[in-house]
Amino acid sequence: MMEQTQFSLEVWKLLPEEIRESAIAMSDKEVAWNRADALSVIETFQRFNIALVGIEFFYFNKDSEHIYATSEIFSADNETSDTWQDFVVRSCISAKLFVTEIEFDQEQLKQGNPIYNIWALNKEEYKNPQL
Repeated sequence: MMEQTQFSLEVWKLLPEEIRESAIAMSDKEVAWNRADALSVIETFQRFNIALVGIEFFYFNKDSEHIYATSEIFSADNETSDTWQDFVVRSCISAKLFVTEIEFDQEQLKQGNPIYNIWALNKEEYKNPQL
């Protein structure tokens, strides 16, 4: 299991162990998940009041362990009129739509399976990015 990820340790530990174990290492500190697990990550974060601030979509070839980048990116910002809870709900709903509605390029599917690199922050991390 990875100890260092794009999430703070506090946020990482909120994820069920089986979801942490299913994470695909993209680098020494970044992980991604298949579609079903990405949706579980989003649901878990919403339940724990964690905002989704970004998702990058990639194709992962298990045989070569090569990751193919795409231009598909989701990002969310807290609008000034949002309460934290409103931002969490809005960002998680938008993230779920991004994950479920993205169309796979059949040629790129030949290169690998779709994976999602998720970025999330708790309220304190969002207010103080240097944490």
